[in-house]
Amino acid sequence: MIKATQSHVPATTIIYRPHPKEPDAQRVSVRSLLRESKVAWLEDSSSNALSLLASCDAVCSAFSTCGLDCLFLGAGDDRPPAGIIYSLFEGDLADHYKRVTGLSYLPLVRRRVALLADNPQALASMLRRGLTDNWRRRVWQYWREVESPPRGASMQILNTIASDIGSGRQSSNRASLYKPPAATKRH
Repeated sequence: MIKATQSHVPATTIIYRPHPKEPDAQRVSVRSLLRESKVAWLEDSSSNALSLLASCDAVCSAFSTCGLDCLFLGAGDDRPPAGIIYSLFEGDLADHYKRVTGLSYLPLVRRRVALLADNPQALASMLRRGLTDNWRRRVWQYWREVESPPRGASMQILNTIASDIGSGRQSSNRASLYKPPAATKRH
């Protein structure tokens, strides 16, 4: 990713945000690659990923949920969210993704709200496309109108979680997950 950015989008600043479970050796290696490159970069290890996502023009990841977070964050905003690009060409990332998720596709790519770079040349192309106002606006409009109205985003997440963990329960039990506790009277 660093080489593709350096070659094709040189005015970019990369914000490296290590995954919390990323081994120290991997972090050292990435920092070394960034220092050796001619790309401007910063490292962000704060706990507030949402403010970072709100300020980015593109979010690149192997298969992190940060792409989905970015879409939900942008759904209620007055401007399109960052372009989301997944890169699965390094090492055995694609195989690892399949083992971890059981999926042979990325759901956001299938829904056409994220781009996939499956080789280094495609990454440069997807970065350029994902940074365009036209792409970001189309994704933003689709996500707001079809996938997740801002008022429904939280409920959609809760419904999905309840469906996953409550698959054997009666529907009345799942519905109770969303009811606020009854107000108690104080004397």
